[in-house]
Amino acid sequence: LDAIKKRGIQLPNERNVKFVPCDFNVETVEKLREVPGYDPAAATLFIMEGVTQYIPKEATAGSLKTAASVCGAGSRVLVSYVPQELWDDPVKCFYDPPKIQALLGKVESIGEPWVSGWTKESFADFLSQCGFTVQRDVSIHELVREYFVPAGRVVPEKQQALLERYAMATK
Repeated sequence: LDAIKKRGIQLPNERNVKFVPCDFNVETVEKLREVPGYDPAAATLFIMEGVTQYIPKEATAGSLKTAASVCGAGSRVLVSYVPQELWDDPVKCFYDPPKIQALLGKVESIGEPWVSGWTKESFADFLSQCGFTVQRDVSIHELVREYFVPAGRVVPEKQQALLERYAMATK
């Protein structure tokens, strides 16, 4: 919240916003129950961006199932995930597969290997099993077409690496 304020951004509902960091390898969102003022009956927004590729699918499932259990109806989860094609058919994700292999090697060499990936269909099923229904699931290509192109901004295809997809799901 402090970083947002430093940028001069005011949240109209600031008193309702709680940023609760979580190390998904050792913690769960169950810790929300301990946050003063948290209302488990209220709709809650959970953001798991840049997380799922680093933790086993079981840990992601545990976090999402716990999230579904500690929030009210209408809650949402925004989750990024790596497409399985990154490993299975890297040319579908980026025009230069050796660069994908170099990225995967680099993150592994620093002790943060990417260990989980999904297809769009399997991720929707996964979220359903965790208590959420996908409302939208988009790639970088779709986001560029939807937001950048109408604004007159050109993002060359060779700069659009499909490293993650973004899903929004509702409880």
